[in-house]
Amino acid sequence: AVEGVEAAVRCAMEEEEAVDEEVRLSSLEVQVWLELDDFLRELAAPALPGPSGLEDLLPPPPPAGWPPEFVMHKVRDSLRERDATTADKDAEARSSTSDEVPSDSVKGVGHLGAEGDWSEAYPARRRQQRLSHMLWSSISQDNRDLQGALEAPSTSDRLRLGCARIRQVREMLGRQKGSGEVDA
Repeated sequence: AVEGVEAAVRCAMEEEEAVDEEVRLSSLEVQVWLELDDFLRELAAPALPGPSGLEDLLPPPPPAGWPPEFVMHKVRDSLRERDATTADKDAEARSSTSDEVPSDSVKGVGHLGAEGDWSEAYPARRRQQRLSHMLWSSISQDNRDLQGALEAPSTSDRLRLGCARIRQVREMLGRQKGSGEVDA
């Protein structure tokens, strides 16, 4: 009977640790997006689409919502509208030059869902893992940076390293702007 109680306690502790890890990962994921958004706005280029493909990994808004100055969700929505318009035009062109029946699969090209924001349906853990890897193709300066991130033992470690790298790049650009090396 004691062994059963001990096993139940261990199981409850493991579940609690898993919930804590989910909360930590969600917080880190939001922090990465806030850092990336700040970085892009500092470049005075909010119209830039940002690192290619990352916009589809933007999570649902945090409980308190995105800050008013946050632009990445607007950029993502704009890109999705552009993609949908392009897909509609492509489908129209195909249907006018072909006897094929238009397919509904054309809508939402490049996204999991054809309608609305699919990111809420995408498993958070998988989205966070992808972000922790994809982010580095945009922020690594050389292969050592990338290799260090790839060797990080966990998603949370890669996200932490990503936040630190974004801050480092922002500081370097700030120093360059201050010394006049970079055109504003």
